[in-house]
Amino acid sequence: KRRGNDYSQMAVLVRTAFQTREFEEKFIAEAIPYQVIGGPKFYERAEIRDALAYFRVVLQPHDDLAFERIINKPARGIGAKMVNDGTLTGKAKTNMADLIDKFNQWRQAMQAITPDDLATQILEDSGYIEMLKLDNSVEAPGRLENLKELISVLSDHEKYPTLAEFL
Repeated sequence: KRRGNDYSQMAVLVRTAFQTREFEEKFIAEAIPYQVIGGPKFYERAEIRDALAYFRVVLQPHDDLAFERIINKPARGIGAKMVNDGTLTGKAKTNMADLIDKFNQWRQAMQAITPDDLATQILEDSGYIEMLKLDNSVEAPGRLENLKELISVLSDHEKYPTLAEFL
């Protein structure tokens, strides 16, 4: 850019999708326009958005949109009809009660552990990591790598001393 080249004439090639995250954060911080070709931006990937939704509900229990996103990820047998009717019964009711208990546990843990440890605990306790491990699709290993990269971001305790600071 200092030599007069336009940003549209530049490219950064990466071998795996999770590597884009660091570049994206730097481009945003430096107000450099960019686009990701060949896949979505890091923070727009489904697994990252799901993880962020879990984190938001831990911090903001009344975030209905985030809660709706993850209520059945992984599958808990809580269908949209049940939620809309308010008629949870049987296993769905038990699963909902378990999920609410987990959110309460994560809120308590938030005061005592680092953001990366909390994120790991949330993704493991929720069953999200196990769901991806059991997924036989070609994309599943990459999704797990993306979640590891997200946790790596949270391990920068100077930049993100709390989960709230990160969000």
